Amino acid sequence: HWMVHSFPTRRSSDLGLTRLGEQWYRLDFSGLTGLDAYTLTVGPDILSSTGVFMDQDPDGTPGEAGQDAYRGLLAAQAVAIAAADTSWDGRNLVVCGATVTIDGSHSFAGIAILGGGVVTHPACTASAVYGLDLTLADALWIDANSKIDVSGRGYVFGRTVGNSTTGAATGRCGGSYGGLGGGAYEGATNWVYGDYRDPDDLGSGGGTTWNQGGSGGGLVRITAATAILDGSILANGGSSWSYDSPAGSGGGVRLDVGTLTGSGVIRANGGNGYGGEYYHGGSGGGGRIALYYDVLNGFATATRVTAHGGSGGGGAGAVGTVYLKQTAGEGVLRLDSHGAATGVWTPLEMVGEDAFPVDRLVLSGAGVVAAPNRALPIVVNNVDILNGAVLTHRATTSTQTYSLEMTVAGTLFIDSASRIDVSGRGYLMGQSGYTASPATGRCGGSYGGLGGGAYEGNPGWVYGDYRNPNELGAGGGTTWGRGGSGGGLVRIVAGAATIDGSVLANGGSAWDYSTPAGSGGGTRLDVGTLGGTGTISANGGSGSGTAVHYGASGGGGRIAVYYDALNGFAVSTNVTAHGGS
Repeated sequence: HWMVHSFPTRRSSDLGLTRLGEQWYRLDFSGLTGLDAYTLTVGPDILSSTGVFMDQDPDGTPGEAGQDAYRGLLAAQAVAIAAADTSWDGRNLVVCGATVTIDGSHSFAGIAILGGGVVTHPACTASAVYGLDLTLADALWIDANSKIDVSGRGYVFGRTVGNSTTGAATGRCGGSYGGLGGGAYEGATNWVYGDYRDPDDLGSGGGTTWNQGGSGGGLVRITAATAILDGSILANGGSSWSYDSPAGSGGGVRLDVGTLTGSGVIRANGGNGYGGEYYHGGSGGGGRIALYYDVLNGFATATRVTAHGGSGGGGAGAVGTVYLKQTAGEGVLRLDSHGAATGVWTPLEMVGEDAFPVDRLVLSGAGVVAAPNRALPIVVNNVDILNGAVLTHRATTSTQTYSLEMTVAGTLFIDSASRIDVSGRGYLMGQSGYTASPATGRCGGSYGGLGGGAYEGNPGWVYGDYRNPNELGAGGGTTWGRGGSGGGLVRIVAGAATIDGSVLANGGSAWDYSTPAGSGGGTRLDVGTLGGTGTISANGGSGSGTAVHYGASGGGGRIAVYYDALNGFAVSTNVTAHGGS
């Protein structure tokens, strides 16, 4: 690698040469140019420390005049490279203290962004979309003061996939991409889209209130032999402008490199909604990032690569997806807030597939909630649920049921602050797995045990097989139209499970006055070794009781735990299907 910049009119004694690494040098000069775009040619008659000429192609034959000189283009003022402009392709692009705007797919020998330089793509409009897709034969180098930044350059407000208004965020809701946008005051956010393994789309704009919603983040796709990232690669959503305007979602970033080094950051965070005393614009959901690499050399992927939801305004957005894959190694999908404010939830979705596959799934951070979007089994080698995160399934409706089914070839780990929790996500009030006998009146729902209540109505009848729980919990009775829902359904097969937190399928408790509660739900766990100090419960919800109003509690649900070995998990005390009280 030769990052050596020089001019034929300068003697080497006029220049400062600093060795940066085995094959890397920096050449400093001053007073050489004005602000313009210049062509640089170095060599090939420069010798290495062992007396070998440059071999820039590299073809094993050093010193070839036509092939082995370093040829670069120095941009010291603003430059625009259109999608159809190939005059810069094949060369080394050096951006120094200027902004270079690139559209479309281009192939360069390498890119260096230095001295506060910026590389971006044009901002999308209602009639045109843009992106940055670069293939580098050699290196991407971004110094600590420089960046690739396409923040707020994705789909504009009220637009989403395909630059369409159909299905886009409306009202005061933030845009969605990898995670859902926030906002519950007015309108609806768009749905998530794309593949966590291959981000290839822009972020969505926020809703249309005041026609000032923020745009989504843009799209960056780069393939390079080496990336030295001390600066940043940013595809954040645009924040709201004023009053109750919402923000855009994070955008998309895919980086394929041989070696990744540096102390910089890669971000596709949602934009921040505007919030005042009376005005509440929702924040954008996180975008999608996929990082493929052969070797990491000091770059901290777990903390320096983020797709957070935006915060503020009418509600924080949900985290997006970060996928980290080392060649021939484990692929890790991280939904991680790193402690940032987080709202809504992140749907796990793979369009056109009948399962959600991943090597390792990591959920981390208070407020991080993830669930399959539909009846989509999760198929994974390992799962880590950490720092207050929650894995669940969608809440059942009057027309659609959901469950959480997961196969873990290796280990499921739930730390003490985290949980799998499908409580109150089963059958709605007045519905049951035993359709001929749902709860009525003020009676609690029944599943493994009968719901309570003697003042009015009937608790329905029990159903299911204690050896194989495969039903949702029943909702409570219909008094006041507010009976609690039953617990949901969790079915997990794992090579091993360490549960220091909890697996919950409890019934929904009563809302108020004389409303009844739902029954506990269903849980089946099949593991090789079960360890930890946590709990597994499918308890009935609690009814509402006052001196004159009595809504009954739900009956307990059903739990079956199958295991080869116990490693400290107290099944006799920490596994419960109590009735509500």
